[in-house]
Amino acid sequence: MTEQNNWCKPWLAAFLGFFVAPIGLMYVGNGLIALLVIFGLIGVAFTAVFFSVGSWLAIAFNLLTAVLAFYLAKRAPLMRPAYTRWYALLVGFILLIVVFISLRAFFYEPFRIPSESMFPTIKPSKVVVVKKWGYGHYDAYGVSLIKRDVSVTLQRGDVIAYERMNEAKQVHKYISRIVGLSGDVVRYENNQLKINGADILQSQVSLNDADYSAYQKLHVYQTSKISPIIFEQTLDGRVFRALVIPNVGMTISKQYFSGDTGECQVFDAGIECKIPNGKMFLLGDNRPNSVDSRMVGLVDTNKIIGKVN
Repeated sequence: MTEQNNWCKPWLAAFLGFFVAPIGLMYVGNGLIALLVIFGLIGVAFTAVFFSVGSWLAIAFNLLTAVLAFYLAKRAPLMRPAYTRWYALLVGFILLIVVFISLRAFFYEPFRIPSESMFPTIKPSKVVVVKKWGYGHYDAYGVSLIKRDVSVTLQRGDVIAYERMNEAKQVHKYISRIVGLSGDVVRYENNQLKINGADILQSQVSLNDADYSAYQKLHVYQTSKISPIIFEQTLDGRVFRALVIPNVGMTISKQYFSGDTGECQVFDAGIECKIPNGKMFLLGDNRPNSVDSRMVGLVDTNKIIGKVN
């Protein structure tokens, strides 16, 4: 047995290469490739999110790194580098976990959209990436690390992820669009959005547009005869689509409104809110099927988790 075979075990390298790819490449004495694999993992994660390719891409990547680690183990240097020993690998593993948690907590976090509340902009079950830096709400896997005031400039039209308590008094994460900020007077009546007395421009999308057929495929409406209207709206120069159903979802009753009536006035066909500092008015793009500021009132800006890219 050579000196190389005494310290570098190909089977162990392959095992580590599959389950903890960068550590497997560290173990075989190739720190440069281990560093490249870290960037590869980040790339795989974002590719899986943006293109919805599922877990098979991660499995394929892990198999590749396992084979590479096995191959390099047979060609490991005779003199064992210090960073290949168990204590160095343990430190490397801990640092790797810290890096990935930090990325998720402070920079980018994936969210799967569970409902059709943002259709047609975001379809149900789609995974989106939320940019968190600057929004002051830094947490990962349910653990809050740091909370700060929002330091970026909020804009009407931004799609954001935020926290809100549901009817069962449980905190959940939601996705909505900002339509009103501090100082605005927002009125939503008869499916028409007004900000500071001005109607928000909207034009109907052609009935031949693919979003109409996509709407009929949503699980809620598979047997429905309801016909929606999809508009393109322009808000502060941003163009997006919103769905409404004539004569549906127009009436907002005080019986179902749970927000602060000191800030908002609820009437037969809509709602009007004057927005104070630190608050915002949110709407889902699927207007008849979104629990937003029309029902829960204004939302604190310090509840924002981040902006949907």
